[in-house]
Amino acid sequence: MSRIILSRYDTGEEHIVVGFDRPLDTYYWQEFNKEPADWDSPEAEGWEEMIGFAGYSMRELPELMDLLNHAATHNHTVFNTMQKHEDTLIKALERHKTLEYPQSNETLDFS
Repeated sequence: MSRIILSRYDTGEEHIVVGFDRPLDTYYWQEFNKEPADWDSPEAEGWEEMIGFAGYSMRELPELMDLLNHAATHNHTVFNTMQKHEDTLIKALERHKTLEYPQSNETLDFS
């Protein structure tokens, strides 16, 4: 599975990640939630690691346009972050789809 880190929180934690999952034959996006500063605080209660995600099912987002359209429709934070890296991101995602294992297990950091 390829991973492209598009943004990080000020703590260094990953925020927006996109990529291509070869076994599922799908592109995916993930928006991670920032970890609470204090795990004993009320804000930590019920904390979820993911704010949102897509592309976790077989061929859910098989084409690059499916990924872009889904993010544009369902998560503007992810879509806007993708747009900031549009030129390099599209080329990298297209290349990731062509890679075979083990080269397909690549992580790029655009943050």
